[in-house]
Amino acid sequence: MSGPSDPVVIAGGGLAAVRTAQALRELQHRGRIMVLSDEVRLPYDRPPLSKNFLLSKADDMQIRLMTPRELEGLRIAVRLSQRVVGSTVRCGKFDWPAGWRSTTIDS
Repeated sequence: MSGPSDPVVIAGGGLAAVRTAQALRELQHRGRIMVLSDEVRLPYDRPPLSKNFLLSKADDMQIRLMTPRELEGLRIAVRLSQRVVGSTVRCGKFDWPAGWRSTTIDS
């Protein structure tokens, strides 16, 4: 079983991934948190992207879920352009947020 200082990897760069990472910090998780996303930009709020951003009514900063400074302040690392297609989980926790295209996890 993992503890409050074990590293956590979160696959996916959407709202669920960001909220999971934030909740871990709120629950005093002291270990490393890494979010892996196949996106090329930091996690963003998708409904405004499909509306305001594409209509040029919002810029990149307005649709971001967290700024680089906020992520750094919570000690959350984000690796962009990192597609996760499967995982072998030997110990610790692996979170696969809802909305992912594939849910195959080899364990």
